[in-house]
Amino acid sequence: MTSKRNTGYITLGTSHDTSEFACDSLFQWWVNEGIIHYPKAKSLLILCDGGGSNSSRHYIFKEDLQKTANALGLEIRIAHYPPYTSKYNPTEVSQLLSS
Repeated sequence: MTSKRNTGYITLGTSHDTSEFACDSLFQWWVNEGIIHYPKAKSLLILCDGGGSNSSRHYIFKEDLQKTANALGLEIRIAHYPPYTSKYNPTEVSQLLSS
């Protein structure tokens, strides 16, 4: 979700590898939407929950993310929500409010 544009981007897939799926989704979003709407961006800030394969403690996610950053030519920064607090994610909160 991009808060300034008030739009969302959904990626559907069948991957069982959260890290790979997250990085592939980010790559596709940048190629299809991000670079069009933010052509001068040099970095991205991604808000992630703290569980599963994209946890701040898993090196595989960090490696996959670095490969994605290199492929896109962007600095990618991750801010992890503490465990069990993803309910405070602005995307999820806005979905609840609009229901």
